[in-house]
Amino acid sequence: DLVPLKQIWKYIYPHNVTSEVGLIHESGDTADFFVELVIQWEKDEIEMQVMERLCPKEYKERAKKTNVYNMGVYSRQGVDNSLGSVSHTKFMEEFSVPPPVPDTPFQLDFRMSRSSIWLGGRYCKYTRELPQTPWLIKGVRKCFSSVEELIGDKVKEFLDCEQVKFLASGREDVDVRMLGSGRPFAFECVNSKKTKLSQSDFEDLTKLINDHHKAVQVNSLALVSKSSIKRLKQGEEEKRKQYTALCITKDPYELENIKKLEEFKDLVLKQETPI
Repeated sequence: DLVPLKQIWKYIYPHNVTSEVGLIHESGDTADFFVELVIQWEKDEIEMQVMERLCPKEYKERAKKTNVYNMGVYSRQGVDNSLGSVSHTKFMEEFSVPPPVPDTPFQLDFRMSRSSIWLGGRYCKYTRELPQTPWLIKGVRKCFSSVEELIGDKVKEFLDCEQVKFLASGREDVDVRMLGSGRPFAFECVNSKKTKLSQSDFEDLTKLINDHHKAVQVNSLALVSKSSIKRLKQGEEEKRKQYTALCITKDPYELENIKKLEEFKDLVLKQETPI
């Protein structure tokens, strides 16, 4: 079997870089900081048009499905898979081996990024006019904001990350408050510039969020592991809930009769949930 050029590059390049910068190379399995080398050639698209002759039916269909191939008709994996069904003879009709030397230089660039970190905590909601996540109907926003946005915007600002993804252990309706110690939640913070937080940092972030809007308050902020997110979602099924309801009756009642209600177990609740 032929060894892909990319694999050969991965064998050689890290050693050359580490010897120049005096640092240790770690793979993505252990490192949380990445430097990605990007090599671009201005005639890539022109060269790839040969795929329309090698696999005309496939690439004619790809050109129609712009919603599926929104990153471009030609991708490394896609071309790799397509060439698997092309015979050696047909390939040699379009490409010379070895290939010609490019007549224009490659453009080199690099990107730096970090692995995601997860920030967890609990939130309380003290209003009956706020959804947990953005509430949109046919593209129209129904409420001014959401729990996700009121907390997430400040987390993103404080940690200077590219994106935050919200996760919570269950949800409450827009007109339901969340009291007590609060509902467990977490944010995946993508490519965060700040990844190590002290107790003082957690206190500052808590104050930043709680001062932003009195309707949503957080507590117990901490960095959590990715594996704990699974337990967060399991909490949707396993946790116990306690509700308080105000009941009004038009008929007189005896307190002793009301206390008998406490004897009922495993009741089937019939409720009308507003849409």
